[in-house]
Amino acid sequence: MTILLCPGIYLRCSFSFYLVFNELLIFRANLQDQYFTDRQDRYLHARVCPDLVSYYSNLVGVISELSFHLNSNGDVVFPEGLPRPDVQPDLWKSQARSKLLTFLENEKAATLTSTEQVPSSTWIFPTVQAGPLGIMQDSDITKHILDVYPNGALPDMTLTSPYFNLTSEYQKSLLDTHTKISESSSHEKDIPGTKIIVAAPSASGFYGSKGLSYWIPALYSKSLQNFVSRVTALFANKKTNITFLEYDRKHWTFHAKGLWLFGKSEDVMLTLIGSPNLSNRSVYKDLESQFLLVTRDPALIHQFQKEREEIMSDGKTPNASSWTEKDRQLPFHVSTLYNLIGKKIHVILIK
Repeated sequence: MTILLCPGIYLRCSFSFYLVFNELLIFRANLQDQYFTDRQDRYLHARVCPDLVSYYSNLVGVISELSFHLNSNGDVVFPEGLPRPDVQPDLWKSQARSKLLTFLENEKAATLTSTEQVPSSTWIFPTVQAGPLGIMQDSDITKHILDVYPNGALPDMTLTSPYFNLTSEYQKSLLDTHTKISESSSHEKDIPGTKIIVAAPSASGFYGSKGLSYWIPALYSKSLQNFVSRVTALFANKKTNITFLEYDRKHWTFHAKGLWLFGKSEDVMLTLIGSPNLSNRSVYKDLESQFLLVTRDPALIHQFQKEREEIMSDGKTPNASSWTEKDRQLPFHVSTLYNLIGKKIHVILIK
């Protein structure tokens, strides 16, 4: 057995999946006990999908070429014939980018050839993000969705992230879209809605941890508070339909990530499911992957509706008094650091 060690200083591998024959399970869970007992996450099991399995098998092959290997003897080695990232980082990044781009182009060509003859009610488009290498496939797609939706065809959008720290680009896209909707809608009932689900401080995986990471739940609460205040100020005299929920199930933690978009007639929906957090780190630091799934299958649409509803059932709307709770208070030195370097503090503290 060989274990791959992605060079985290240069590109932190953040996605998780299992491949078994022609089946694939994508998620963002680590193999820790709590992920199987009391941690809310999202999983998608794709069956009899040889093209999708081939895609991720080939992706693992590319990552393997770029990673250190931990062999059965406990030795850490790097593949011969390639620059080591700790010795020649610039050359490694250049070759890593080239290999990943070649992989994406080859998969695109293979997909265009195979799907021309395959009618289906459900489509899955895998995405890859490698910000340090300038590969922004996932963030480009996510930003496009936030630029265009919600709208008349898909008016019901829900975003979820356990670590709420939307990039400035995502924030701008979301707020600009809702501003246009508000200005063009004559009745509040006609305004498409966006729900944002995050972890309450007590539902954070870092709740009660030691050292500086102890303050991570409060930092994300501060990030949410700032965004809620921005939304409130922006739409003080306008109609909008952006609502916030904090997952708060007793003794459970929250790790669900992604997006749901449902059609008005409930005959079509879109979801993003995988590893990205919609945050600066996901966009600019990590190696990420997720599915963009579009379906008209009624049974599958119902399953995703049920998934979202079950998550939302443990959600509570934060209010003015929420921000004064003890779990959300930051000491002076952490608060000062947050105010000085803002979003970068999340990159520093999140392991």
